[in-house]
Amino acid sequence: MAAAAVAAKTASSHRASFAQGTHQFDIVGYGALKALGRSHSITSGTFRVAGRDWAVVCHLDPALAYVSLELAAGDNSGAAVTAMASFAIDDPTGGSKPMQIGDGDEATVFTPSSRALKVPVPDSFRKREARYVSDDRLRIRCTVRVLEEESRPTGYCFVAAPAPPDITGWLATLLESGRRADVTFAVEASRFDAHKLVLALRSPVFRAKFFGDSRDSSQEWFRVYDIGAPVFEAMLRFIYTDEPPPDMTTAMAHDLLVAADLYDLERLRVACEKSLWESVQTDGVSAALSVLLRLNGRQSCHQLEDLCVGYIAGAWDAATATEEYRELKASCPAVLNDILEKLVVEAKASASSSEKSSSSSEKSSSTYRASDVWRGTHQFSILGYSGVRRMHGMAGEFIRSGTFEVGGYEWQILYYPSGYDEYSDDDVAVYLQLVTPIDPDLVVEVAGRFMVGSPNDVNAMVERFGHEFSYDYPVSGIRELATVDDVRSNLVGPDDSLTVECLFEFGNRIVATTAAAGPREMAVPPPNTSWHLERLLEAAIEVGSDVTFVVDGESFHAHSLVLSARAPALLKEREAEEEVKKKAGGTSKEEVVVLRVEGITAVAFKALLHFVYTDELPPLDDLVRAATAGDSSVPSSETSRTRMARDLLAAAERYQLVERMRPLCENLLCEVITPEDAAATLELARRHGRQELKAFCLDYMSSPGVLTAVVATDGYKELSAEALRDMLNHIASAAASSS
Repeated sequence: MAAAAVAAKTASSHRASFAQGTHQFDIVGYGALKALGRSHSITSGTFRVAGRDWAVVCHLDPALAYVSLELAAGDNSGAAVTAMASFAIDDPTGGSKPMQIGDGDEATVFTPSSRALKVPVPDSFRKREARYVSDDRLRIRCTVRVLEEESRPTGYCFVAAPAPPDITGWLATLLESGRRADVTFAVEASRFDAHKLVLALRSPVFRAKFFGDSRDSSQEWFRVYDIGAPVFEAMLRFIYTDEPPPDMTTAMAHDLLVAADLYDLERLRVACEKSLWESVQTDGVSAALSVLLRLNGRQSCHQLEDLCVGYIAGAWDAATATEEYRELKASCPAVLNDILEKLVVEAKASASSSEKSSSSSEKSSSTYRASDVWRGTHQFSILGYSGVRRMHGMAGEFIRSGTFEVGGYEWQILYYPSGYDEYSDDDVAVYLQLVTPIDPDLVVEVAGRFMVGSPNDVNAMVERFGHEFSYDYPVSGIRELATVDDVRSNLVGPDDSLTVECLFEFGNRIVATTAAAGPREMAVPPPNTSWHLERLLEAAIEVGSDVTFVVDGESFHAHSLVLSARAPALLKEREAEEEVKKKAGGTSKEEVVVLRVEGITAVAFKALLHFVYTDELPPLDDLVRAATAGDSSVPSSETSRTRMARDLLAAAERYQLVERMRPLCENLLCEVITPEDAAATLELARRHGRQELKAFCLDYMSSPGVLTAVVATDGYKELSAEALRDMLNHIASAAASSS
């Protein structure tokens, strides 16, 4: 019986890569060309990159002034092509570094009407021209990177519909059920059961309380005096669901704001500020004054305070007539001073604008409070530096420090031992990365310095940097800190170690604003529970890890609380061990249970854990790179991708992750299937009873141009009799339908 066709489920893939070529152009008789004393150009021979003809053109005016990359005159393909080019003038003696012309990072679209990329030669060439001309010969190298793009249909890709991500859903269920709760809070006359691990994962305050050096770490019962029961319940629900109360009143917003400050819940704090600002826009100046009275200079609410100050300054006459203003004047003189300063500034701005033309313009402002400055220093020790250089010998490869916290943000140092990219591969690079997700409207202005080498070493290299870290630009550093040779010769210690230190400071957030026709809005950061869970997995051994899996000799630390709710099949062996201990009179509260897992690779198991914690699979290409690192006998990249997708599907089946991970893996297999692996994928679908995937495989293997390639593979020869019968029936059915 023919397999049912899969209809109306199509997709396409787009692949992009760069083809690179280098051309050496020797200009012999350079002095004679200069002696002509007029503007002219000379053209190299034609060279071919990515199926297109190119040429280097040097413009002399009278010395070398410009270098061009041009589509050669004979290239009449007509289609536009995108390319990047960099040029270098070589020192024929080898005594100096090549002089770079252009950085090669700017993409240019070459068309029949726009055939050239023109790059000026730096003035420094004229000063050092004699160094680069030997025997009246000038040598220019051009490196061209041409973008190659391929869009191709992949047929019936989406054979299964994955369930949507539901991280907060299972956390909410965990809270409501109270299952495995290990801490109780007494608030007024109410009792709330919770889970230390979840609280610690979402709140730095709870993390320090339960997993730090505090004596509270072993306590299981707490009385809360700072906030009331309804507010604590709403805060607790936010911690588990990442959502504030849907119908938050002004009073609840004020009280939750206090709770957010107490337990360092940034998203809840901003959500409360947004709710209060909306109440100001609805209820007017009295509400703005009431908000300022309640805030009373609270350090964490600068944005809301600034909005209310501006609102009151714009309605000054109405504000001074209220009872709230008189109370503010008596109890919060500093806030009143801010309002008056705002009035003065706006008055001056208004007077200035009236003197100028009446043309419309946008106004912008920003707020910076110098009273809040955070400083941090992190020392990153790289042990066995010579080994690191061998392992990361390609430009662009980096190693990262551990994550450290400064000013409520998490940071990392990125060190490039072989250069940031191929254009700066003679120099080491070091960068500072902001790891914590940041609101798109916020900017963190940082000033600091990097030092490579021991602080007591006179040869230590020190470079300063400054950067406005933001949502779009979370990384900054020094691209050419020191040469690779200098680091190896002068900065690496006798014990083959290198120290990289970053010292930096920054003020509080800068809030950029633009005056528009309507009132400003406040942006609440997006939910970040998945990110918190991912960070929990990465730091599992530090925060409550009670399960260790050993796979292919590699250890993976996890939390039974998460696994019991998300993938209980992973804990079956642990539950069996605990049952044996109970019967033997032992305790079931083993500190860490070690479980050995067979029949799965370490890379696939790590991806499985990542999915359990985040509801997402890591990028397939990253998994393939990890699986094939250091293995010179790896198959083609397409075959490796297919095999990895099959391993993930087998893991989803084994651990019963059928609602989301299994469909994701099935769709992934359909995207990366190749004739070499089609037969094995069909067997996998048949073995696990996945009818949609089986139908896709049969359609794919029977399609014109694919069947011949499939029949020639070893996988086809190993097909089971049942799978072969299904395939023949499908081909016969398709042939009958077409006739």
